[in-house]
Amino acid sequence: MFKKWQEAFRYLCILTSFRKNYKLEKIITQGSKNTIYKGKSLLTNEDVTIKNYKKVNLLKDLNLLQTLRNEITIMRIIGKSDYWRSLIEVHESKKDLFLVFEYLEGETLNTIIQKNKGQPMA
Repeated sequence: MFKKWQEAFRYLCILTSFRKNYKLEKIITQGSKNTIYKGKSLLTNEDVTIKNYKKVNLLKDLNLLQTLRNEITIMRIIGKSDYWRSLIEVHESKKDLFLVFEYLEGETLNTIIQKNKGQPMA
């Protein structure tokens, strides 16, 4: 019974079991606001994308905090698509907030933009 309840609410709640459920494997990109990792689900062995925010940075920048809230809300509304990675779960630890997404193979948006500078994208 607990497993069914947990599965039903994991998408809606902020979870606290990140280190038990996921492993960070390599940095995909790192910026001043967050770090994005390729990771692995320890439960399903599937690749995932993990967006990591330091809570101290969120508390310093209320606009960033609001942007993050908006991202989580929008990703939960739009759900799954073949064109973007869907949000799986949100996790919290003492110092970090983790957004766990489906992993999609390919280039990052930033890489595509840099390669096509000045050219229309088809």
